[in-house]
Amino acid sequence: MAAGVSADLKSGWNRLLAVMKEKHKPIEPLLRSCTVVGLEGSTLRLVTNAKLVCDKLNDPATAKVVNEALTEALGTPCSIKCEMGSKRTSRAADGGDIPADGMVATALRDLGGEIVE
Repeated sequence: MAAGVSADLKSGWNRLLAVMKEKHKPIEPLLRSCTVVGLEGSTLRLVTNAKLVCDKLNDPATAKVVNEALTEALGTPCSIKCEMGSKRTSRAADGGDIPADGMVATALRDLGGEIVE
């Protein structure tokens, strides 16, 4: 879970994982392999570095199940959007200083690179 995520969203995420574990066991590990970037409007943004996970979560049938459970967990209509990337490259999507389409973001996302300060 990204550092800027609110306590309410963290609590809702934990409830979502519990509901998925109880009712839809195959989906729960997919969600656990993602990082929550934040809530934009009524869309929960997730990032993962696994294309298979992203494809499965964005599949309409799976997304429908997750969206229903997420709406239940957060108490308001919500949907998910899974994107390829990592916590490091999510800074670019949030207005950080790393261009999402640049060489650094590509190295972080696709090659497992790491920023060392």
